[in-house]
Amino acid sequence: MTFAVCAPEYFPRAAYVALMLSVDVFVVADTFQYSRQSYQNRARIRTPQGTQWLSIPLRGGQHGLPISAVERDPRFPWQRKHQKALVYNYRSAPFFLHYEIPIGEVMARDDAHLLPILRRSMQCVTEAFRIDTPIRFASEIDREPSTLREVAAHFDGATLVSLDEAFEHDAQQVSRATRFGYRARLYRQNFEGFEPNLSSLDVLLNHGPDARRLILNGVG
Repeated sequence: MTFAVCAPEYFPRAAYVALMLSVDVFVVADTFQYSRQSYQNRARIRTPQGTQWLSIPLRGGQHGLPISAVERDPRFPWQRKHQKALVYNYRSAPFFLHYEIPIGEVMARDDAHLLPILRRSMQCVTEAFRIDTPIRFASEIDREPSTLREVAAHFDGATLVSLDEAFEHDAQQVSRATRFGYRARLYRQNFEGFEPNLSSLDVLLNHGPDARRLILNGVG
């Protein structure tokens, strides 16, 4: 049995989606500490000039709090800005109209906390990519484990599969771990050239039902 443990991401990256598709159980670590400059409250999209970050503004001084406790900064509206950026950069993408409504629903509420937004964005992605891997939130596991070792204790004997950037750290925390080999493969983007490490929305809006296959092509 294999399992993965990752913090929630805002419209997760392609590698994150590939990992979700490749393990037996995927744990969303919403009880872990929030980290600044991560993908937890921002997503990277393609533009004519290169890339752009879509960031959800948060209150200051929250680094180290559980992700589930992190509050959005109400002084800075974000929904309209994100919607405008997606329309401007993807309205000519082949499958933009197909996914416009479910993506818009992620931004339809004015949540006080970050986690409900992340939950909706991840649900949008899991449905679009037809991910049938069992997904568990750490906050819903017995005793709400807040460290990797505590989560791993619930999967005794299973092998942890870690994204490349987390493997060295994770391998020191659990008895059985393996690195998830992922390399972004070229696919047609909405503008000339190719930018890797984007939100999975990019491949989805450009390739629709074929996005799942294209993402899995990077595994191994």
